[in-house]
Amino acid sequence: MSSQRSQQMQQQREVTINSRVESNGVVGTVKYIGPVVGTQGTWVGVDWDIPEKGKNDGSYKNVRYFTTSFPSSGSFLRLTKLNTGRSFFEALIDRYENNVIAPSESLLTLAQRSGNNRVIEYVGFDKVSEKQKEFDQLLQLDLSKQYVSYAGDVSAANLSAVQHLDLSANLLSSWSVVADIVKHLPSLNSLVLSANRLVAENCSQLAPCFDKVKTLVYGKANYTWNDVVVVIGKLFRHIENLDVWGNAITKITTPPNSVFQELKSLNLSDNKLKDWSMVCKLGNLPLLESLQLVNCEISEIEFGDNLLPTKETHLFSSLKSLNLARNQIKKWTSIAQLNRLSSLEELFIKNNPVFDEE
Repeated sequence: MSSQRSQQMQQQREVTINSRVESNGVVGTVKYIGPVVGTQGTWVGVDWDIPEKGKNDGSYKNVRYFTTSFPSSGSFLRLTKLNTGRSFFEALIDRYENNVIAPSESLLTLAQRSGNNRVIEYVGFDKVSEKQKEFDQLLQLDLSKQYVSYAGDVSAANLSAVQHLDLSANLLSSWSVVADIVKHLPSLNSLVLSANRLVAENCSQLAPCFDKVKTLVYGKANYTWNDVVVVIGKLFRHIENLDVWGNAITKITTPPNSVFQELKSLNLSDNKLKDWSMVCKLGNLPLLESLQLVNCEISEIEFGDNLLPTKETHLFSSLKSLNLARNQIKKWTSIAQLNRLSSLEELFIKNNPVFDEE
């Protein structure tokens, strides 16, 4: 086994503020690293994704160290108690070479025992080098729920044919890490990143890495609409299909002409939009053909231009399919407003109160 690859598999991830960590199946975000009053050593303050995991609000003995998302979702732990993740490369080998073998077991095998001395034979990487040529045949990679937190030496595997990559529910916290992975997949056009909490920051310099990606699924990421525009809009300059279900999108502003001009399909389901006027802010997207608004708590539809229901609206001129299932629409007059959409061919409105028997 080469020393470079040995180091690759043994590399430890450096934990910083906003790093994602795991403990007993629950994932959280590092919010503090340092001393805690009345104790010794270094502690890691974690804000867990679910409040039941935590014990405090980020304070200890009346001293606040960080702010939590919920009143009791914070904990202070030693770093050794946390799973800080592994590299994309290690997850790739484990998933596609060793299959069900645990990463630690894939590194070495006990070959024989001689007296009190154990002779260890390192295996795995020789087989990897033999089989890596098969990676160039892969069209899809599923590395969801693999505790991936950093890229590692992605170039060690030939992934030139991969078109679809699923990295959902990992420990990714930075778009730069995603870019370090994606730049080694030249054929990639579809990317799933749901249930990762990538820091929403301006990183438009990474955009060239994502220029071939046409489809992005990024649900359950706690992103606002401003995050979607500023981060996703600028990173994915040629995005055609965007799925941001289950985020923190409650208000929408009209996107600037510099983003989403090639967008054909948008899924905003499971975001608490409530107000149809928010939806209308998207009405000038020139190529938008499909809009998913399932379970968005929308109760009324009105285009706000005071024109008759028989008059076509200039909004959503390309929209062919609209899904409004599981909302709170109570009146048929709201449904009638949708007749004003000039290109609409499909409408899904099941499970709305308008169908309830009086």
